[in-house]
Amino acid sequence: MGQTLAEAARQDKKAIVLFRRPGTGPDELEKSFDSIKKELETDALFLAVDANSPAETAAARKYEVESLTESALLILSPQGTVLAGYTKPPEPAEARKVIVSKALAAYTDAIEKFLLVFVVVGKPGTKDFDKAQEMAKTCAAEVPDGKGKVITVDGSDPAEAAVLERFSIGPREPKPITCVFGQGNALGKLEGVFSAADVKKLLDAASCGSG
Repeated sequence: MGQTLAEAARQDKKAIVLFRRPGTGPDELEKSFDSIKKELETDALFLAVDANSPAETAAARKYEVESLTESALLILSPQGTVLAGYTKPPEPAEARKVIVSKALAAYTDAIEKFLLVFVVVGKPGTKDFDKAQEMAKTCAAEVPDGKGKVITVDGSDPAEAAVLERFSIGPREPKPITCVFGQGNALGKLEGVFSAADVKKLLDAASCGSG
C-alpha cells in the first residue's frame, strides 16, 4: 500500500483504497469500488487490500479501520489525508465530487499542517476576490514559522462542488467568501473585502471561546 500512496503523491492524484474484509458475505462496497474505478480510473489511483492481512496491519491502524468488521472505502488526498470514508456504498455522484476536487484535498491537508488557514472562495480575477486574497496572504504571512496558508477556490468551477458543499457556500455568491480555520477548527467566514482587524476579531473570539 505504501508504494501506491507514494505514487499518488508523486502524480498529485488521490488514492481510493478499499480495505476488504473477506468472508463477511456479499461485498456491496467492493462493487461500488469497481464502479467508481471504471469511471474515474484516470483521475485517481485505486487499490484494494485485504484488511485482515498482517502486511496491512499498520495501514489499517493508521486509517482507523482495524477494528471494523466490514469493508471500508477511503478516499485519500495525494498526501494521504482522509477526504471521505465509507462502510456503505456511497452515491456515485458524491464520491465523484470528492475525487475531482483539488481544493478539497488542499484544504484537508492544510488544516492538519498549518496553524491558520484561509480558504478564499469566489471568482478569481475580480476586484473583490483579488483584494480578499491579498489580505489573506498578508495575514497568513504574519503567522510564525510559516504556519499560515491561503487556498483559493473558483466558486463557479463545477469540479469544486464538494468544497462549496463542505462550507455551505453557493456557486454564485455575489462577493467572495473567506473561510478561516485555526488549528484545524472553523473560526468563521468573512464576506467580501475584509481587514486584518476582522481576522483579529475571529481569532479573539476563538480564544475567548476556548478559555
